[in-house]
Amino acid sequence: MPSNLEDSSYFVEKFINDWIRKEVMLAEAEMNLNSNLDKFEKQIEDYRASLLIHAYQQELLNQNFDTSISNLEVEEYFNLYKDDLILSNNIFKGRYIKIDKSVPEIENLKDLFHAEDLQNIENLKEYCIQFAAEFHLNDDKWIYFNLFNQKFPDFISDEVNFLKYNTSYKTEDEKYLYYLLIKDYQIKGSVSPLSIVSNQIRNTILNTKKVNYLKSIEDELYQKALSKNKIKIY
Repeated sequence: MPSNLEDSSYFVEKFINDWIRKEVMLAEAEMNLNSNLDKFEKQIEDYRASLLIHAYQQELLNQNFDTSISNLEVEEYFNLYKDDLILSNNIFKGRYIKIDKSVPEIENLKDLFHAEDLQNIENLKEYCIQFAAEFHLNDDKWIYFNLFNQKFPDFISDEVNFLKYNTSYKTEDEKYLYYLLIKDYQIKGSVSPLSIVSNQIRNTILNTKKVNYLKSIEDELYQKALSKNKIKIY
């Protein structure tokens, strides 16, 4: 019985009723599928075996498998396969701010937005924390352009030309001003920067290691069974 049950009699009645319904359906299925039961028994046996093996493999991975992937491994994989790691979307480095038109000292935002010195960049960050509805100021990080494009009042349909011929952009709607600064960009179809695909590479390496680890366990068990004469092949 579950703890803190408000209506135990209803729970018991429902549990019994659900069990009976399942058993009735099972009996009916066995009676009407009698001629095909051997096929279903084989499928059930295969499913049981797959379920148990999968559960055991997960237990092995949880207990003994090292999930750490070094930066060196990621870099080596990237250098080896970078021609296959192609951008599916346009990316850029820059800044983005969405801010209410009514906030104080908004006339100073334009100069702060293009600031390069550390003090004014810090002032910009503090201003955005206090007043901006949304902002992204980490202009050393590659990021997908469509994440910001979909935020603008007027969607930019030709992203490639926009990125090629604009270093800054400002638009507005009834309530908000939108500022965009573009410091660098890459077009879809070019090789992805490592920072964009690093998590993808880590997952790929990790999955490959998991497969190899489980295969080594399987081989070890197989050889051990052979050596102890638990397996005989005729």
